[in-house]
Amino acid sequence: MSPGYVPRSPTCPCAVSSDLLLSLFWELASLFGRCAAARSQGPVRFELVSRVQQWVVLAQAIGRIDLVCLGLAFLGALITLFGTRHRPPPLYQPTCALHANKNQASNGAISHRECSVQLWADNVYMVPPFLAYYGVVTNNKTVVEEAYNQIKWYREILQDSSTKLWKHMSHSFEAKDDGLWATGNAWVVAGAARVIATIQGSSFASEMSSEINDLKTWAGEIFNASKDHITKDGLLRNYITNSSTFEDSSATALMASAGFRFSTMNITNEYVDMSLTMLAGASSNVNSTGYLNKVTDPMAFVSEGTYSPEGQSFIILAYAAYNDWDAAGKPGNTHDKSDPLSGNSAAPRVFSAAAPILAALAGSLAYVLA
Repeated sequence: MSPGYVPRSPTCPCAVSSDLLLSLFWELASLFGRCAAARSQGPVRFELVSRVQQWVVLAQAIGRIDLVCLGLAFLGALITLFGTRHRPPPLYQPTCALHANKNQASNGAISHRECSVQLWADNVYMVPPFLAYYGVVTNNKTVVEEAYNQIKWYREILQDSSTKLWKHMSHSFEAKDDGLWATGNAWVVAGAARVIATIQGSSFASEMSSEINDLKTWAGEIFNASKDHITKDGLLRNYITNSSTFEDSSATALMASAGFRFSTMNITNEYVDMSLTMLAGASSNVNSTGYLNKVTDPMAFVSEGTYSPEGQSFIILAYAAYNDWDAAGKPGNTHDKSDPLSGNSAAPRVFSAAAPILAALAGSLAYVLA
């Protein structure tokens, strides 16, 4: 199989759709909401929580670990809709299903793929946030610690010792890409932000201050290593340190969203200015029909694509984070306090016009939950 191409299912965008849907329609229950499910007390319908557990088993069975992250949307939505008088059952099946898989790295990192032992940077956005969220909801600190450990173990294997950026994936017969892929690094900082937000909003926050600090430090390594590689157009290249690769609005938007979240979570304002630059750069590539251009092809990550479902989600997540940061008084902004949008960007108008479509999507999800 040639480098840069990995068969992926149409469910790949689910890696971002869980928090995207919560951010748009169940804001109070989203990871960054004011009353996240992680802070809630009591009922979740057992049969739907069981469905979440089944997804973990299914995801690992078919090698699509991306599916795991959808469990978070169900948990958040269910707790918001039905309350939490009855706790979800203990998180036994998901952790056992994941660890029972023989495909683990020697340090305990769970393989992102089923057919081989292979770690992908993408995993940090998909599995650890779900484990952390579920662990908090079930009051199981061990599961929350597992979320932290998975990021730690992935970093041990994937981090490039020279640049401190992460390689896209470890080697296996399925695929090979040890390049410093921008989207992979953005997955990591955004995933770390999600885990921090969950822990901060839990009863374990004070006990896990050291873990929070580690996650902040590890994300900071990526932010700082990426900063000097932002192009004059405000974008990261598909492979961050490789100037011969194309500029990628998709990865840029996701990393910008994480930078704003670190500010709104009162972690640090250090990445605000670079996030403003990146959001402006990505926004300038939203066309009149709402498509984000200059994106990585999600089906062949070494190539530039014409559109990307992930990219569409990333730019909305970036604006959700920016809006929260703006509402907080724009802390840490050393720019001119102006909106980062480029004058030729269609983003605000298009996103506003898309509201009815997004509302219909939310209605479809509500129907599934019923």
